[in-house]
Amino acid sequence: MHKQISWKRTLLAFLVAVAMAFTLLGGTLFAVKDAFGKPLSAAAETDAQATAYLTYTDGSGNSHTSAAEGQTTVTGTGNYSVSLTLSSIGRGLSGLSVVVEDGAEVFADYSIRIWEIRVMSNVIDQPAKTFTYDDGGDIVGMIYDSSLTELPEGARAYDHETFTSQLGALTEAQIGYFRMFTTVTVEFAFVAPDQSADIGYLMFSDNAFYYPYSEGPYVTEEAVTTTPTLNYVDADFARVTGPGSYTAAVNFTQEDTSRNPSTLKFSAINLYDGQTTFTYYTIRVTALRFYYGAGEDEYYEAELTKGYTRDEETAGHAGIRSNIFSTYVDAMEDDARSWDGDTTGASPITVAGEALASEDAVDHITIAGGDDAYIQIVDDDGNAQTFRRVEVQFEVYEPARSAEEMDVNVEFIDETADIIYYGEGDSFNTDGIGSEALAIDRVGTYTFDLDFSGTEAGSANGLMSFAITIGNGEANFEGYCIQIVGIRVNGTPVEFGKGVTYPSNTTGTDDIRYDIYTEMWSEEDDLPVGARSYDESTRDATAQTVDPADFQGVTTLSVTFRFVFGKVVDTSFDFEGALAADYNAYLSFQTDNYVFREEWDNANYGLNGIYNTGEEEDYNRFEHITGWDVSLDGSGLPDPERWIDLGGTFTDTEISGDGRYTVSLELGEQGFGDAAASFLTLLVSTDIPSRLYDDV
Repeated sequence: MHKQISWKRTLLAFLVAVAMAFTLLGGTLFAVKDAFGKPLSAAAETDAQATAYLTYTDGSGNSHTSAAEGQTTVTGTGNYSVSLTLSSIGRGLSGLSVVVEDGAEVFADYSIRIWEIRVMSNVIDQPAKTFTYDDGGDIVGMIYDSSLTELPEGARAYDHETFTSQLGALTEAQIGYFRMFTTVTVEFAFVAPDQSADIGYLMFSDNAFYYPYSEGPYVTEEAVTTTPTLNYVDADFARVTGPGSYTAAVNFTQEDTSRNPSTLKFSAINLYDGQTTFTYYTIRVTALRFYYGAGEDEYYEAELTKGYTRDEETAGHAGIRSNIFSTYVDAMEDDARSWDGDTTGASPITVAGEALASEDAVDHITIAGGDDAYIQIVDDDGNAQTFRRVEVQFEVYEPARSAEEMDVNVEFIDETADIIYYGEGDSFNTDGIGSEALAIDRVGTYTFDLDFSGTEAGSANGLMSFAITIGNGEANFEGYCIQIVGIRVNGTPVEFGKGVTYPSNTTGTDDIRYDIYTEMWSEEDDLPVGARSYDESTRDATAQTVDPADFQGVTTLSVTFRFVFGKVVDTSFDFEGALAADYNAYLSFQTDNYVFREEWDNANYGLNGIYNTGEEEDYNRFEHITGWDVSLDGSGLPDPERWIDLGGTFTDTEISGDGRYTVSLELGEQGFGDAAASFLTLLVSTDIPSRLYDDV
């Protein structure tokens, strides 16, 4: 339903829009960069430093702080450690924080991310996200405070999203670690306001898929922890705090090292929340090493070619990824990008075959398997060589910048048009509005603040128009998007819905505009020309993303938004035809004894996969229960060269509309090959296009 708009308000909005043609905000100062492209912190620019320590309050309210040996000196963005040793047993917990003494002036608006807490022998890895705030000139990274009921004024987060911050980082069980203790150590990241902090991890699978490691940090409702050991695999995470060089690895922990892998089927570096923490950054893999012995110098190092970075949804998290070796990618994705700005020659397979950067051998790493390629590690005699650790060194780069800074223009008109704001110096500007000019020249996360307390009325009331425009945004970053991530009125978060980004020339240039609230269009069918969204869907998009009732008595207004790569909506997709079509459903599974039926679209073992399209005996693996026999050496590991056919009959089904359907499997005489076999996965895969779920 469309709202009725009075001619008076329409005329006023038109006149104000015309006035925008003469308005652009001034520039803003950006941090100095080093030769690597990394923003130099205030500490690096001014040699500033501050002392960080741990403060602990026991269950009786007695406070303790780190002695000199448990303190550390922070000098800017990076990773640090502080500790506390008590002279007597600590009993209970009512408060725990990292404090950067007098840091609020030296390192204004820096944030703290807690990586790890060690209480005696108890390790709390990746505790829940909390917040940072200033207290009497100190910067405080909150871990736990039993008296807290709400976020303090000025609270901020390392990822610029305080609306996901918790009041405390610990679960009830973890608080119990403080019942009786003498020592506690906290690892933390200290990050500049234009930086963030995230976990970088190595994704890995061997050719037999016996050692899969893909999800990175393991997520629970309470916290993020190290992934539990799966098939004798654990991981070393990289603590990424900005542009720089890092190391990540997976380790194989079997007591019998002869059962460790000798192949690599898939590998990639992923930044866990990278689309939020390091928007449109790039990753450059510089080294891939396979450690085969106990010594630190006993490794094979692969020769690498050029890869690329892209946004990737992994394990429910919006990360950024650089594939090291992947045969699952047919072509470079639309959002592929490179650390040097040029994706020419880049590939998801970056390991050169028949090559090894080692002094004593040249043929330890080979690429085998043909179309179903994988990396094979062999010794000097050509025998399979197992390895205990795969390690990757990688570099993180800031996104490319435009040749010019682009002015951010925030439009705000209250309900009665008593407050009209289009920027400093505009003829319609209302006197007394406080603001700071904001200009951007790259993708990232930004905040714009307005203060109406100095106006004649002392506040703004209601909404007629509320929008963000990036001057020359379309000219410099065609197809990119604005994504609102937080709106605060008088310091309090307000709810908001989903809008769209679209090209605009209201300032006389090729701009990008995002309507937070307007009455000029309202329904999805009324989307402006060129409308697009950061998530590739305009479903449920509206021009009225906020409730005007939340904007009564506005003295301060803060908007945090991301400027991100735009995933342009594919308007050529035939929704009507797709909705009318019939589809199919297939039963899929995998057991713990390497018996499986892959999803229908699997490139190797699916309906049209390379092992289900021929007449030879070794084909048609989708039609029966299949898997790999165990190797002949008695290791109990699967051998991809010896596949088994266990028969069985699958009954798939056609989906013709809403209703109830059945897919099934009737086992053959051999069953699953092992009476004790259990399911690792059991699912139904369909050929219904995901666009029907995303956009309909």
